[in-house]
Amino acid sequence: MPHEAVTASLAQPAPAQAIDLGTTDIPAGPTAAERAQQIRAFVDRYDGGPCFFAAVRQVSATNAEIESFATMPGTFQQFDRALKTSTGIEATVSGQRIWSAQCSAVEYLRRLPHDTDSGPSLVLERRALDRGDTLSGTIGGAAGRPLRLFVIAESGAVTDISDAVSEHDGNPSFSFRPQLSTPGGPFPQILVLVAGAVTLPLHPVTADDIFKPLFAGKGAAYTVAAKMFLAVR
Repeated sequence: MPHEAVTASLAQPAPAQAIDLGTTDIPAGPTAAERAQQIRAFVDRYDGGPCFFAAVRQVSATNAEIESFATMPGTFQQFDRALKTSTGIEATVSGQRIWSAQCSAVEYLRRLPHDTDSGPSLVLERRALDRGDTLSGTIGGAAGRPLRLFVIAESGAVTDISDAVSEHDGNPSFSFRPQLSTPGGPFPQILVLVAGAVTLPLHPVTADDIFKPLFAGKGAAYTVAAKMFLAVR
């Protein structure tokens, strides 16, 4: 019996169908304002232990400049790591070592308002002085406001240098020669600016003399700025 020829028919693939995936929105990163709020919130709640202070000086969407005081150098690295873990920001942390006698002032600074947007700022011409040098600088964000300027020495002693502040065309500045009581150095000196209508003693001697009246003056509109410099006698 003759075999019948069998023709195999291969199925042709169906035409490819276009799949509409639509448009996928990529979430935008935080704005500079949102990033600033996030970083400031972290700094405000961060507990660096006794005698640690940090303040945000400048913030963008990708970077932050933070100034901090502490007696132990390892404190700055711990803070930097914690900040990066929490916010993802590689910040520029300016860590300034101070002496234990200045810790009472630092504890007060941690509890006072530091508004870097509308508050005052201290800009120093330099941060390290040789013997007999004069320290000059400018004060931003405080035009027309009452100003008091103090130096807290490595011994904890306070000097009122408000007389060194002058104002030209609405721009406050200062210039003075630090008076150190101990030969040697360099010694850390903390410059503290109080801007606002608050009554302080005429001749403060300790950090308590400056800061306790600030806490007592409830409702007073004032802000504080601080910078550290090194001086030699």
